[in-house]
Amino acid sequence: MILRGCSLALAVSGLLAGPIVAAEPKPGPGAALVSFDDLQGRLGDPKLRLLDARSQADYDKGHIPGAVHVDPKQVEAMAKRQGALTDRALWAKWIEPLGIAAGQDVLIYDGGRQLDAARLWWLLRYVGVDRAGLIDGNFALWV
Repeated sequence: MILRGCSLALAVSGLLAGPIVAAEPKPGPGAALVSFDDLQGRLGDPKLRLLDARSQADYDKGHIPGAVHVDPKQVEAMAKRQGALTDRALWAKWIEPLGIAAGQDVLIYDGGRQLDAARLWWLLRYVGVDRAGLIDGNFALWV
């Protein structure tokens, strides 16, 4: 995923250098609602990173191939801290282990009504991941 012409690491550190302006994410080139049929055709694509926002136990029972687990409760707790949404170092540290690389689209799903997935989508957009989207439906559609 190219973020403002930089690799993700440089983009995140560059984004995290200045003040955060609280604003709604703007639609970007990767803002998408992707169907499971379209997703099936992209599995194994190195330009795709899948994020599973279900519980760790549900993730361990099974997940879409290639997905990595994201704990939405951990993210929520982080965001509730005083000044957290303007703490660029905090979010850079959080995003690093997700393995989002240059040239990748990021798609998120959860196991319910996509509330956790939507919150993560917003947060990723907020911290500068422009090519983030949601999978239309939830994990139950996959199995």
